[in-house]
Amino acid sequence: RVLSSELYIDLQSLQLQPAHFPKQFADAIVTTQEKKQDIQVAAQEQETSRIQQMTRLANIKALAQKQTIDAEANASKIRL
Repeated sequence: RVLSSELYIDLQSLQLQPAHFPKQFADAIVTTQEKKQDIQVAAQEQETSRIQQMTRLANIKALAQKQTIDAEANASKIRL
């Protein structure tokens, strides 16, 4: 609307041309993207590891509870 009312331009479409950057700048952009991906992968790996450890802990607790119940059952049999 601003273009139409202030500059008397009615824009129908816009085509962006590819940008050509110096090699060092383009390489820095690529490196930045790679590092961002590395950070995302590391965060996912950390979350996966956390979930695996929580699952392992839950399994160990369940096994300990089962062993306690089995031991109490054996103790009851011996008392009889």
